[in-house]
Amino acid sequence: MRYIAFHDDLTGLPNKELLHRMLTEKIEIARSRNTKVAVLFMEMKGLKIVNDLYGYSIGDQVLLATAAQIRKVISEEGVLGRWGGNEFVLVLPHVEKEEQVKELAYQMMETMEDPIIVNEQEFFMTLKMGISIYPKDGDDSKTLIRKADIARYELSKKAISQFRFFEKQMNRTIHEKIQMERELRKALESEEFELYYQPQIQLTTGQVVGMEALIRWNHPERGMISPNKFIPIAEETGLIIPINEWVMETACRQTKQLLDQYPFLSVSVNLSPYEFESRRLVQKIVKILEKTNLPPHCLDVEITERMTMDTEKAIPILKRLKSVGVTISIDDFGTGYG
Repeated sequence: MRYIAFHDDLTGLPNKELLHRMLTEKIEIARSRNTKVAVLFMEMKGLKIVNDLYGYSIGDQVLLATAAQIRKVISEEGVLGRWGGNEFVLVLPHVEKEEQVKELAYQMMETMEDPIIVNEQEFFMTLKMGISIYPKDGDDSKTLIRKADIARYELSKKAISQFRFFEKQMNRTIHEKIQMERELRKALESEEFELYYQPQIQLTTGQVVGMEALIRWNHPERGMISPNKFIPIAEETGLIIPINEWVMETACRQTKQLLDQYPFLSVSVNLSPYEFESRRLVQKIVKILEKTNLPPHCLDVEITERMTMDTEKAIPILKRLKSVGVTISIDDFGTGYG
């Protein structure tokens, strides 16, 4: 019962509770010996794609193999635990210099370059590692793990293994993102979003035949905010779904108003991956078309190539969209897997 309470079911590694206890013990020892403790918060990238394409059974084997690869390069004194999902936490006691931690991080990045083979299939995973150091970044387990996680969060989404040490300004960056989330919620209620349209013109006639809806946030204090700044936060928080619903309804309503002047007009609206996977997607589109009285063929739904990679999920959704009468376009085709 004690083992079950303190260990992860799949990997057998220490779970969150045991990690906190063991890290607390390492901190006490380091305090008495005047040494350092390093905490590495690691996110295993690529597991979701494996789960979606090959199933959770294969995904679990890939996760187990990844944990085994990590363990090969850490010392016996290092404590590796599973934080949950695709996340691990590594505790390194008796650290004299931060260079030791850097060297280990580089070794883990190198070992992840080797393929993981499951059922004769090769898989390549990457690690995003955030690092905090006792006592510089905190003197208790919760603070050190939180700051290592913040450092991991700050890493870019490039498809290579990376690591980063916690820095004080990262706290400010996280607070700014939390503040922007609050303001995004308010923006929906206060109707601070605006749509701009990029026209598509028939060169032989000069006639406007289509347009793409582009969202902008007209903040009452900050002015116009680019979608590059707020869309990633909207996706992380789930706000992208109500925002995209607003975009689609507004675009359909405004396009309907222009049909008398431009009878061949259609409007393109981007779908996010989160919206594409929603079971209510088709139902929402039908409701919006009925509400705005826009003919279905005047709406062009834009998806990305990545959304279609899981064909078992994508094909039924695309067929339902097609049955509604809307057109479907694939945006950025061929750019995501070079």
